[in-house]
Amino acid sequence: MESYKSVIQSQLVIRFEGLADLVIDFTDFQHFDNAPSAKLSIENIIPSLMGIWGTISTLVVFNNYLELNFDPKRQIKARKDGDVPSLPLTLKESLPEFAQQAINYLAVNPLALSEEGVGGTYFLHENSGVKFGIFKPIDEEPGSPKNPKNLVSNPLLPPGGGAAREVAAYLLDHGFANVPETYLLENITTVNNGTKTGSIQKFIPNDGESSSVGYSSFLTEDVHRIGTLDIRLFNMDRNGENILIKKEGKTHRLIPIDHAYSLPEKLDGAYFEWMYWPQAKTPFTKETLEFIQSLDISRDSKILRDLGISEASIRTMCLSTLLLKHCASIGKNLFEIASLICRDLTGGLSKLEEMVNGIEEGNSYSSSEEFYNAFKDSLRVNVL
Repeated sequence: MESYKSVIQSQLVIRFEGLADLVIDFTDFQHFDNAPSAKLSIENIIPSLMGIWGTISTLVVFNNYLELNFDPKRQIKARKDGDVPSLPLTLKESLPEFAQQAINYLAVNPLALSEEGVGGTYFLHENSGVKFGIFKPIDEEPGSPKNPKNLVSNPLLPPGGGAAREVAAYLLDHGFANVPETYLLENITTVNNGTKTGSIQKFIPNDGESSSVGYSSFLTEDVHRIGTLDIRLFNMDRNGENILIKKEGKTHRLIPIDHAYSLPEKLDGAYFEWMYWPQAKTPFTKETLEFIQSLDISRDSKILRDLGISEASIRTMCLSTLLLKHCASIGKNLFEIASLICRDLTGGLSKLEEMVNGIEEGNSYSSSEEFYNAFKDSLRVNVL
């Protein structure tokens, strides 16, 4: 079955096997957010179900939960964000318009390999010829046997996980650095390439790459937003070609793309092109500081877990985010924070690696919470 993953949705589709779909628009229930519960009689929604599913009595919607009430022996709870219940029905989020457009395109249009990138990259076009999306199959990532370019034999990270990390960057950005809309399409039928799974990202019209112009035309705000994202992702490949530019008057706005080489399992290999730009050495704005302090590490960890990101990679995100939060709270700038994450030219361990090694050596922790509390203590002592 074709499917996709995202945590952004306004509808829920309950798929009854052999029956019509039941579609619930959650935007209609926004006014119930602060209520203990809101009940809707299923007879008022789709009467035909009552004859077959007579044990369903009510739908209860509260906050992010949907509860289907059966008789006392058959009751389930399912989260709106995609958990599959154990009864003969499945939960599926409604497709965002862009994702559905991409699926429709891939079903009828042959894929034409683009010269851009080192993996399988395919541009999707409107009927007018205008690009609207970029599809990157997981089985064509750099280092994969099916990679059509064979330009990279030793990729920064093992092939197969890049698509999920592209989606992770979009979701963890929370709209702050303007990562283009990105989804994971699974088991999508294509015309000439068989069934594919990969990332689909909305194409953003642009005026080239940041490496093609001088950094003096970049807004400090944009540099800070991208830098904040890169630190949280532990980006290993933030070069000038992975930042698009859009000309606005005398300035160039920045659009971050290509996040397949992020969220590694080890704290090694971070690379930030912006690190030596002058904007990185200026203080954070109040808005950026508020965003950093508002970051919910537990929420972001769940986002990554739902995407199938490994626990070791989730730990990388947690540690780098804790470092970012601490440093921002004591007035450190982007350059100073990046200097703690990146190894120096001699190849020695970074300050972040040294701190983590220090709390791990000779210690055992009964929980991740205990480990992260030890890391926070180390930050307070070693990063002043």
